[in-house]
Amino acid sequence: MQTTSIRSLAMQAAPGATPPERLEVLRSGLPPQAIGVSDQTGQRWPYMSRRRPDTTASFWADMAAVAEDALNAADLSDHARATLPVLLGSTCLDMPDLEAALHSQPQAPALMNAHCGRTLDQLATELGLGGPQFTLSTACSSAANALLHARRLLVAGRAEHVLVIGTEFYNRLTLSGFASLLLLSPDTFRPFDADREGLILGEAVGAMVLSRQPRDRGDLGRLLGGATGCDPSSPTNSSPEFLVRIMQQALDDAGLTTDDLLAIKAHGTGTPSNDAAEGAALDRLFGNRHPVTSLKPYFGHTLGACGLVELAGLLEAWSAGFLPATPGFRTLGSGEQMTPITQPHPLPAEGAVLCNSFGFGGNTTSLVVAR
Repeated sequence: MQTTSIRSLAMQAAPGATPPERLEVLRSGLPPQAIGVSDQTGQRWPYMSRRRPDTTASFWADMAAVAEDALNAADLSDHARATLPVLLGSTCLDMPDLEAALHSQPQAPALMNAHCGRTLDQLATELGLGGPQFTLSTACSSAANALLHARRLLVAGRAEHVLVIGTEFYNRLTLSGFASLLLLSPDTFRPFDADREGLILGEAVGAMVLSRQPRDRGDLGRLLGGATGCDPSSPTNSSPEFLVRIMQQALDDAGLTTDDLLAIKAHGTGTPSNDAAEGAALDRLFGNRHPVTSLKPYFGHTLGACGLVELAGLLEAWSAGFLPATPGFRTLGSGEQMTPITQPHPLPAEGAVLCNSFGFGGNTTSLVVAR
Protein backbone atom coordinates (compact mmCIF):
# COMPACT_ATOMS: atom_id res chain seq x y z
CA MET A 1 0.00 0.00 0.00
CA GLN A 2 1.58 3.27 -1.15
CA THR A 3 1.19 6.06 1.37
CA THR A 4 1.43 9.80 0.88
CA SER A 5 3.66 12.00 2.98
CA ILE A 6 2.31 15.16 4.62
CA ARG A 7 5.39 17.29 4.06
CA SER A 8 4.29 20.60 5.58
CA LEU A 9 1.30 22.51 6.91
CA ALA A 10 0.33 26.06 7.77
CA MET A 11 -2.86 27.54 9.14
CA GLN A 12 -4.65 30.61 10.41
CA ALA A 13 -7.73 29.88 12.51
CA ALA A 14 -9.52 30.93 15.69
CA PRO A 15 -7.08 29.07 18.01
CA GLY A 16 -4.13 31.01 16.57
CA ALA A 17 -1.76 31.62 13.68
CA THR A 18 1.19 29.66 15.10
CA PRO A 19 1.55 26.07 16.35
CA PRO A 20 2.36 27.13 19.96
CA GLU A 21 -0.79 29.28 20.09
CA ARG A 22 -2.97 26.50 18.76
CA LEU A 23 -1.41 23.84 21.00
CA GLU A 24 -2.06 25.95 24.07
CA VAL A 25 -5.75 26.17 23.19
CA LEU A 26 -6.10 22.49 22.23
CA ARG A 27 -4.33 21.33 25.36
CA SER A 28 -6.43 23.54 27.63
CA GLY A 29 -9.74 22.13 26.43
CA LEU A 30 -11.13 25.69 26.40
CA PRO A 31 -12.39 27.06 23.07
CA PRO A 32 -11.35 30.57 22.03
CA GLN A 33 -13.82 33.34 22.80
CA ALA A 34 -16.34 33.70 19.99
CA ILE A 35 -17.23 37.10 18.62
CA GLY A 36 -20.70 38.30 17.62
CA VAL A 37 -21.94 38.76 14.05
CA SER A 38 -25.38 39.65 12.72
CA ASP A 39 -27.45 37.82 10.12
CA GLN A 40 -29.69 39.61 7.62
CA THR A 41 -32.48 39.94 10.20
CA GLY A 42 -30.16 41.63 12.69
CA GLN A 43 -29.98 38.68 15.09
CA ARG A 44 -26.57 38.19 16.69
CA TRP A 45 -24.73 34.85 16.57
CA PRO A 46 -21.39 33.67 17.95
CA TYR A 47 -18.66 33.25 15.34
CA MET A 48 -15.12 31.85 15.59
CA SER A 49 -12.44 34.03 14.04
CA ARG A 50 -9.02 35.55 14.73
CA ARG A 51 -10.15 38.90 13.30
CA ARG A 52 -13.24 41.00 12.80
CA PRO A 53 -14.89 38.82 10.14
CA ASP A 54 -17.09 41.58 8.77
CA THR A 55 -14.12 43.03 6.88
CA THR A 56 -12.68 41.53 3.69
CA ALA A 57 -9.31 43.30 3.74
CA SER A 58 -7.32 40.15 4.65
CA PHE A 59 -9.30 37.61 2.60
CA TRP A 60 -6.76 37.26 -0.22
CA ALA A 61 -3.76 38.17 1.94
CA ASP A 62 -4.49 35.42 4.50
CA MET A 63 -4.85 32.74 1.81
CA ALA A 64 -1.64 33.78 0.09
CA ALA A 65 0.31 33.99 3.36
CA VAL A 66 -0.75 30.54 4.58
CA ALA A 67 -0.09 28.90 1.21
CA GLU A 68 3.32 30.58 1.05
CA ASP A 69 4.17 29.37 4.56
CA ALA A 70 3.31 25.78 3.61
CA LEU A 71 5.35 26.01 0.41
CA ASN A 72 8.38 27.43 2.21
CA ALA A 73 8.23 24.72 4.88
CA ALA A 74 8.06 22.04 2.16
CA ASP A 75 11.42 23.21 0.77
CA LEU A 76 10.54 22.52 -2.88
CA SER A 77 12.82 23.23 -5.81
CA ASP A 78 12.00 26.09 -8.17
CA HIS A 79 10.98 23.59 -10.84
CA ALA A 80 8.72 21.64 -8.46
CA ARG A 81 7.00 24.84 -7.41
CA ALA A 82 6.54 26.09 -10.97
CA THR A 83 4.75 22.88 -12.01
CA LEU A 84 2.98 22.18 -8.70
CA PRO A 85 -0.66 21.01 -8.90
CA VAL A 86 -2.93 22.93 -6.53
CA LEU A 87 -6.25 21.76 -5.09
CA LEU A 88 -8.66 24.05 -3.23
CA GLY A 89 -11.51 22.89 -1.00
CA SER A 90 -14.05 25.55 -0.02
CA THR A 91 -17.75 26.34 0.08
CA CYS A 92 -17.46 30.13 0.20
CA LEU A 93 -14.77 30.50 -2.50
CA ASP A 94 -14.69 34.24 -3.28
CA MET A 95 -18.11 35.04 -1.82
CA PRO A 96 -16.65 37.61 0.63
CA ASP A 97 -15.18 39.46 -2.34
CA LEU A 98 -18.45 39.36 -4.26
CA GLU A 99 -20.48 40.56 -1.29
CA ALA A 100 -18.08 43.45 -0.78
CA ALA A 101 -18.39 44.39 -4.46
CA LEU A 102 -22.17 44.30 -4.27
CA HIS A 103 -22.16 46.42 -1.10
CA SER A 104 -19.88 49.06 -2.60
CA GLN A 105 -21.73 49.23 -5.91
CA PRO A 106 -25.28 47.89 -5.43
CA GLN A 107 -26.28 48.60 -9.03
CA ALA A 108 -23.24 46.91 -10.58
CA PRO A 109 -23.37 43.25 -11.74
CA ALA A 110 -21.19 41.80 -8.94
CA LEU A 111 -21.47 38.24 -10.30
CA MET A 112 -20.48 39.12 -13.85
CA ASN A 113 -16.90 37.84 -13.43
CA ALA A 114 -17.65 35.08 -10.90
CA HIS A 115 -16.77 31.47 -11.65
CA CYS A 116 -15.83 28.50 -9.49
CA GLY A 117 -12.16 28.53 -10.48
CA ARG A 118 -11.59 32.27 -9.97
CA THR A 119 -10.37 32.02 -6.37
CA LEU A 120 -7.70 29.43 -7.06
CA ASP A 121 -6.70 30.95 -10.39
CA GLN A 122 -6.02 34.32 -8.76
CA LEU A 123 -4.18 32.74 -5.83
CA ALA A 124 -1.98 30.53 -8.05
CA THR A 125 -1.10 33.50 -10.23
CA GLU A 126 -0.06 35.53 -7.18
CA LEU A 127 2.11 32.67 -5.89
CA GLY A 128 3.66 31.87 -9.26
CA LEU A 129 2.29 28.32 -9.39
CA GLY A 130 1.93 27.03 -12.92
CA GLY A 131 0.61 23.50 -12.44
CA PRO A 132 -2.91 22.12 -12.84
CA GLN A 133 -5.66 23.62 -10.68
CA PHE A 134 -8.60 21.77 -9.14
CA THR A 135 -11.40 23.40 -7.12
CA LEU A 136 -13.65 21.14 -5.05
CA SER A 137 -16.83 22.39 -3.40
CA THR A 138 -18.66 19.45 -1.83
CA ALA A 139 -20.02 21.12 1.31
CA CYS A 140 -18.20 20.20 4.52
CA SER A 141 -16.18 17.46 2.80
CA SER A 142 -14.57 19.88 0.30
CA ALA A 143 -11.06 20.08 1.75
CA ALA A 144 -11.09 16.41 2.79
CA ASN A 145 -11.92 15.52 -0.80
CA ALA A 146 -9.14 17.81 -2.00
CA LEU A 147 -6.69 15.87 0.18
CA LEU A 148 -8.08 12.56 -1.04
CA HIS A 149 -7.78 13.55 -4.71
CA ALA A 150 -4.29 14.94 -4.12
CA ARG A 151 -3.28 11.55 -2.77
CA ARG A 152 -4.71 9.86 -5.85
CA LEU A 153 -2.69 12.15 -8.12
CA LEU A 154 0.46 11.24 -6.22
CA VAL A 155 -0.22 7.50 -6.10
CA ALA A 156 -0.95 7.48 -9.84
CA GLY A 157 2.41 9.13 -10.50
CA ARG A 158 0.84 12.27 -11.96
CA ALA A 159 2.82 14.51 -9.60
CA GLU A 160 5.66 14.40 -7.07
CA HIS A 161 4.18 17.09 -4.82
CA VAL A 162 0.74 18.69 -4.47
CA LEU A 163 -0.41 21.81 -2.61
CA VAL A 164 -3.82 21.47 -0.95
CA ILE A 165 -5.66 24.47 0.48
CA GLY A 166 -8.81 24.58 2.58
CA THR A 167 -10.42 27.97 3.08
CA GLU A 168 -13.62 29.39 4.53
CA PHE A 169 -14.20 33.07 5.24
CA TYR A 170 -17.06 35.01 6.71
CA ASN A 171 -19.91 35.99 4.42
CA ARG A 172 -23.48 37.05 5.10
CA LEU A 173 -25.02 34.50 2.74
CA THR A 174 -23.64 31.53 4.67
CA LEU A 175 -24.47 32.97 8.09
CA SER A 176 -28.03 33.89 7.15
CA GLY A 177 -28.54 30.58 5.37
CA PHE A 178 -27.60 28.51 8.41
CA ALA A 179 -29.64 30.80 10.66
CA SER A 180 -32.71 30.33 8.45
CA LEU A 181 -32.27 26.54 8.70
CA LEU A 182 -32.26 26.81 12.53
CA LEU A 183 -28.85 25.11 12.66
CA LEU A 184 -26.92 27.73 14.69
CA SER A 185 -26.29 27.57 18.41
CA PRO A 186 -27.02 30.83 20.26
CA ASP A 187 -24.18 30.31 22.73
CA THR A 188 -22.18 27.07 23.07
CA PHE A 189 -20.87 24.28 20.83
CA ARG A 190 -21.92 20.92 22.36
CA PRO A 191 -21.03 18.05 19.99
CA PHE A 192 -22.90 14.82 20.82
CA ASP A 193 -24.40 16.33 23.98
CA ALA A 194 -28.03 15.71 24.87
CA ASP A 195 -28.65 19.48 24.98
CA ARG A 196 -26.86 20.38 21.74
CA GLU A 197 -28.59 23.21 19.92
CA GLY A 198 -26.55 23.59 16.76
CA LEU A 199 -23.23 24.70 15.38
CA ILE A 200 -21.10 27.82 15.59
CA LEU A 201 -19.60 28.90 12.29
CA GLY A 202 -15.94 29.80 11.95
CA GLU A 203 -13.42 30.96 9.40
CA ALA A 204 -9.98 29.54 8.70
CA VAL A 205 -7.46 28.88 5.99
CA GLY A 206 -5.08 25.94 6.01
CA ALA A 207 -2.59 24.52 3.53
CA MET A 208 -0.61 21.30 3.23
CA VAL A 209 2.01 20.05 0.80
CA LEU A 210 1.69 16.32 0.11
CA SER A 211 4.50 14.31 -1.49
CA ARG A 212 4.94 10.90 -3.12
CA GLN A 213 8.13 10.18 -1.20
CA PRO A 214 8.86 10.96 2.44
CA ARG A 215 11.81 13.07 3.46
CA ASP A 216 14.50 11.52 5.63
CA ARG A 217 12.96 13.38 8.56
CA GLY A 218 10.62 16.21 9.31
CA ASP A 219 7.40 14.98 7.68
CA LEU A 220 4.28 15.54 9.78
CA GLY A 221 2.41 12.35 8.97
CA ARG A 222 1.13 10.11 6.22
CA LEU A 223 -2.19 9.95 4.43
CA LEU A 224 -2.81 6.22 4.25
CA GLY A 225 -6.13 6.24 2.40
CA GLY A 226 -9.71 7.39 2.37
CA ALA A 227 -13.13 7.10 0.81
CA THR A 228 -15.85 9.46 -0.31
CA GLY A 229 -19.44 9.23 -1.48
CA CYS A 230 -22.75 11.04 -1.62
CA ASP A 231 -25.84 9.64 0.10
CA PRO A 232 -28.94 10.52 -1.97
CA SER A 233 -31.37 9.35 0.70
CA SER A 234 -31.71 12.84 2.22
CA PRO A 235 -31.33 16.42 0.95
CA THR A 236 -29.34 17.31 4.07
CA ASN A 237 -27.41 14.60 5.95
CA SER A 238 -26.41 10.94 5.54
CA SER A 239 -27.83 7.80 7.08
CA PRO A 240 -25.82 5.83 9.67
CA GLU A 241 -25.64 2.92 7.23
CA PHE A 242 -24.02 5.09 4.57
CA LEU A 243 -21.55 6.57 7.07
CA VAL A 244 -20.54 3.07 8.17
CA ARG A 245 -19.94 2.11 4.54
CA ILE A 246 -17.69 5.13 3.86
CA MET A 247 -15.66 4.66 7.06
CA GLN A 248 -15.16 0.97 6.29
CA GLN A 249 -14.11 1.76 2.72
CA ALA A 250 -11.58 4.27 4.05
CA LEU A 251 -10.10 1.62 6.34
CA ASP A 252 -10.02 -0.88 3.47
CA ASP A 253 -8.26 1.66 1.25
CA ALA A 254 -5.66 2.20 3.99
CA GLY A 255 -5.19 -1.55 4.48
CA LEU A 256 -6.36 -1.40 8.11
CA THR A 257 -9.02 -2.98 10.28
CA THR A 258 -11.17 -1.30 12.92
CA ASP A 259 -8.81 -2.59 15.61
CA ASP A 260 -5.79 -0.86 14.07
CA LEU A 261 -6.87 2.67 14.96
CA LEU A 262 -5.65 4.75 17.88
CA ALA A 263 -8.52 7.24 17.82
CA ILE A 264 -11.25 8.91 15.75
CA LYS A 265 -11.69 12.58 14.93
CA ALA A 266 -15.42 12.88 14.43
CA HIS A 267 -17.18 15.45 12.28
CA GLY A 268 -19.22 16.38 15.37
CA THR A 269 -21.23 19.43 14.28
CA GLY A 270 -23.39 19.77 17.39
CA THR A 271 -26.60 19.57 15.33
CA PRO A 272 -29.21 17.04 16.48
CA SER A 273 -29.53 14.96 13.31
CA ASN A 274 -25.89 14.98 12.18
CA ASP A 275 -24.50 13.96 15.57
CA ALA A 276 -27.17 11.28 15.98
CA ALA A 277 -26.32 9.72 12.61
CA GLU A 278 -22.55 9.91 13.11
CA GLY A 279 -22.77 8.66 16.70
CA ALA A 280 -24.88 5.67 15.63
CA ALA A 281 -22.45 4.87 12.80
CA LEU A 282 -19.40 5.09 15.07
CA ASP A 283 -21.06 2.85 17.64
CA ARG A 284 -21.98 0.23 15.03
CA LEU A 285 -18.52 0.09 13.48
CA PHE A 286 -16.27 0.63 16.49
CA GLY A 287 -18.29 0.27 19.68
CA ASN A 288 -16.38 1.97 22.47
CA ARG A 289 -12.97 0.64 21.48
CA HIS A 290 -11.40 3.99 20.53
CA PRO A 291 -11.37 7.52 21.95
CA VAL A 292 -13.48 9.92 19.87
CA THR A 293 -13.24 13.70 19.78
CA SER A 294 -14.69 16.66 17.89
CA LEU A 295 -12.44 19.67 17.25
CA LYS A 296 -15.14 22.05 16.02
CA PRO A 297 -15.59 23.81 19.39
CA TYR A 298 -12.00 25.08 18.99
CA PHE A 299 -12.18 26.14 15.33
CA GLY A 300 -15.88 26.69 14.77
CA HIS A 301 -17.45 24.85 11.88
CA THR A 302 -15.24 25.98 9.03
CA LEU A 303 -17.43 24.19 6.49
CA GLY A 304 -15.47 23.54 3.27
CA ALA A 305 -12.13 24.01 5.04
CA CYS A 306 -12.79 21.77 8.05
CA GLY A 307 -11.38 18.54 6.61
CA LEU A 308 -7.93 20.09 6.25
CA VAL A 309 -8.01 22.56 9.14
CA GLU A 310 -9.08 19.97 11.70
CA LEU A 311 -6.58 17.44 10.34
CA ALA A 312 -3.85 20.06 10.77
CA GLY A 313 -4.96 20.67 14.36
CA LEU A 314 -5.02 16.94 15.02
CA LEU A 315 -1.49 16.46 13.65
CA GLU A 316 -0.15 19.31 15.77
CA ALA A 317 -1.73 17.88 18.92
CA TRP A 318 -0.56 14.38 17.99
CA SER A 319 3.00 15.62 17.61
CA ALA A 320 2.70 16.82 21.22
CA GLY A 321 1.40 13.41 22.30
CA PHE A 322 -2.30 13.99 22.92
CA LEU A 323 -5.80 13.87 21.44
CA PRO A 324 -7.73 17.05 22.38
CA ALA A 325 -10.86 16.78 24.52
CA THR A 326 -14.35 17.66 23.25
CA PRO A 327 -15.48 20.90 24.93
CA GLY A 328 -19.16 21.29 25.69
CA PHE A 329 -20.03 17.62 26.15
CA ARG A 330 -21.78 16.85 29.44
CA THR A 331 -24.59 14.33 29.04
CA LEU A 332 -25.28 11.53 26.57
CA GLY A 333 -28.62 11.83 24.81
CA SER A 334 -31.41 9.30 25.32
CA GLY A 335 -30.86 6.25 23.12
CA GLU A 336 -27.42 7.42 22.00
CA GLN A 337 -24.31 5.35 22.65
CA MET A 338 -21.22 7.31 21.55
CA THR A 339 -19.47 9.35 24.25
CA PRO A 340 -16.60 11.66 23.18
CA ILE A 341 -13.62 12.23 25.44
CA THR A 342 -13.85 15.18 27.84
CA GLN A 343 -10.17 15.26 28.86
CA PRO A 344 -7.05 15.19 26.66
CA HIS A 345 -6.15 11.61 25.82
CA PRO A 346 -2.55 10.38 25.37
CA LEU A 347 -1.70 9.35 21.81
CA PRO A 348 1.26 7.07 21.07
CA ALA A 349 3.85 8.44 18.66
CA GLU A 350 2.97 5.86 16.02
CA GLY A 351 -0.37 4.60 14.78
CA ALA A 352 -3.41 5.63 12.73
CA VAL A 353 -6.42 7.90 13.24
CA LEU A 354 -9.69 8.08 11.29
CA CYS A 355 -10.86 11.60 10.38
CA ASN A 356 -14.47 12.22 9.33
CA SER A 357 -15.92 15.07 7.26
CA PHE A 358 -19.66 14.51 6.77
CA GLY A 359 -21.24 17.31 4.77
CA PHE A 360 -24.59 18.79 3.87
CA GLY A 361 -26.41 17.02 1.07
CA GLY A 362 -24.96 13.64 2.03
CA ASN A 363 -21.40 14.48 0.96
CA THR A 364 -19.36 12.10 3.07
CA THR A 365 -15.58 11.61 3.33
CA SER A 366 -13.34 9.70 5.73
CA LEU A 367 -9.54 9.87 5.72
CA VAL A 368 -6.99 7.66 7.51
CA VAL A 369 -3.81 9.38 8.66
CA ALA A 370 -0.78 7.92 10.40
CA ARG A 371 2.41 8.90 12.16
